Amino acid sequence: MLIIADSGSTKTNWACLSKDNNILKFATKGYNPFFISNEEMYDDFTNNIPEYLNPKEIKKVFFFGAGCGDGERSIDMSKGIQRIFKNAEITVKSDIYASAYALFGNSSGIACIIGTGSNAAVFDGKNIKHTNKPLGYVLGDEGSATYIAKQVVKKYLRKEFSYDVQQYFDKNIKDSAEEILKNIYSKPFPNRYLASFMPLIATKRDIESINKIVVNSFKDFIDVFLASQKEFKNLPVGFCGSVAFYFKGELRVALNEYGVYDFDVISDPMDRLIDLTGCRI
Repeated sequence: MLIIADSGSTKTNWACLSKDNNILKFATKGYNPFFISNEEMYDDFTNNIPEYLNPKEIKKVFFFGAGCGDGERSIDMSKGIQRIFKNAEITVKSDIYASAYALFGNSSGIACIIGTGSNAAVFDGKNIKHTNKPLGYVLGDEGSATYIAKQVVKKYLRKEFSYDVQQYFDKNIKDSAEEILKNIYSKPFPNRYLASFMPLIATKRDIESINKIVVNSFKDFIDVFLASQKEFKNLPVGFCGSVAFYFKGELRVALNEYGVYDFDVISDPMDRLIDLTGCRI
């Protein structure tokens, strides 16, 4: 049996593939090594493991994770996963690999992630070259849920929206201004907290002030990760992630301004990864 995991900062999607081609899927919270220790990952996984899954029976694990791009983080994550799946051969790569495999298979392209965080890489069918460092939710993650939400929340707290929009947020945001700031500055996983505002933001996406923030955030992503690359416009572009998927219209507006009219968007790369597992990974 083998397992594929696609882990962002908010959620990890798992698929267990048996010898008779049965596929069992489940989800846990995100295991980004910048925000969670091996001990915390081990405790969370063992407390949420499905009853049908025996870790000792797993022979291979392919873990694609946000924050697993550099050697040290990847090695650290491998050790944590090995503690869970003691008999398995462990492969850990950045989540951008998962997106690249899912979007392009053996072909070349520019793979992009826009979810809780953001990232992009040029893919030659086998290897990736990062277009720019994502830098995380404080300094980077342009276009992401965290990036968009920061701007909306800041504008809301400063009461800069129109009366109707302010009233809508006042009614639907349960936390007070003090609680919002505490969640961002004093509690764990502020990126996840900020990303949790996206469903509310989506309901007002047609309001000009909100729409402008979303579209301009995608333009910032394009400027940082794509426009400076010589491969841009010479290779197909594809996107993975919930924000890219659910805000595809706004993403299209931004890309069109850069002369890009054809692109692929998928919310979750897992199904394509499963199809490719036997011959690609």
